[in-house]
Amino acid sequence: MATMSAVSELSHHILTTILDALELHELHGADGGPALLLPLTVPDQPPARLRLWGGQAIGRLVSIEIEAPALALSAHILGAFAAPGSPLPHLFVDLVAARGSQSVAFDLLPRVDLAASVEWMDAVLTPLTAAHQELAEIEGARALPLNHRLRAFLSPWSAALECGEAALAGPLRRVIEAYVDHWLRLVGGALPEAADLEHSPALLGARDHRYRAHLFSADVDPVWRRIAGLVGDAGASQLQAALRGEAISAAAH
Repeated sequence: MATMSAVSELSHHILTTILDALELHELHGADGGPALLLPLTVPDQPPARLRLWGGQAIGRLVSIEIEAPALALSAHILGAFAAPGSPLPHLFVDLVAARGSQSVAFDLLPRVDLAASVEWMDAVLTPLTAAHQELAEIEGARALPLNHRLRAFLSPWSAALECGEAALAGPLRRVIEAYVDHWLRLVGGALPEAADLEHSPALLGARDHRYRAHLFSADVDPVWRRIAGLVGDAGASQLQAALRGEAISAAAH
């Protein structure tokens, strides 16, 4: 049996943690397998896998896996999305290993204007401050540059780092787990009513639709150009649709 990469193992651990904590059901493809399989543009490589879960606790859980041994690439995207009209944040984790280097990005994606919603910020993001500050002390980790437009979609508690396997397996993993655990507490009911002040479901839903349409696009995040190079433009569009909460086409399965 092939050994899992460090990013594969961590992605699996986070996914299992969420599934163990929440009552979710997987949305299978027509053949009973993953919701979508996308052939890679690189010959003789396993297809990219899109898995989806739904349930009452959250709107949608998305797992995207791209494994291309010929490219020494292991890429994993996890998005746990609250319902569009909910004030709960979205959890997003991106883990990539490519030719001996690991990169990670994670955040509790903001659902509101933070400067105008201090109660929400203090309930959702401020408790992550100590964990976020630990990132500066992790040996072998360095911040990755992000373009200004992408940074505008993320919270000040977001992280995008390049690191070695030792950091990923140790202190950085603990920080990511702290984010996941905090998000699960919020989903479990730890979000105070004051944090939802003046945020109607209709306004939250409309904002979320616009927000995710832009965030998961090559216009804001250039990583989608690289993903399109691996699964084709149509395949990348399907993955973006899944992350935006839209329907995916069975024709691409």
